[in-house]
Amino acid sequence: MTPKSLYPVNIRKTLQRIVNMNDTREIQLPNISPHILRHTTCTRYAEAGMDIKTNQYLLGQSDVKTTIKVYNHVDMERTKRELARVEKWEKDNADGYTKIYTNLQ
Repeated sequence: MTPKSLYPVNIRKTLQRIVNMNDTREIQLPNISPHILRHTTCTRYAEAGMDIKTNQYLLGQSDVKTTIKVYNHVDMERTKRELARVEKWEKDNADGYTKIYTNLQ
């Protein structure tokens, strides 16, 4: 691999060749661009629980707002999974959580 192979135009051409090689298959691959891969990567990192600042750093973005607003996509399924995770955490930590806030005097 050479540094030029990592240029977006070369990555785009390589992805297009992969999609074109698949043209005889029953299920076709969609057109994929490096930009789509950035969106997918950011979203998958977030779904896996990566903190947003680390996600921002790995994507090379200067402003975390870009990571949050542009690249990190949320749908209803992800929202339900996150709420279920929080509910489980609350259930698993109910005793300690309650003690923290009920022992205030």
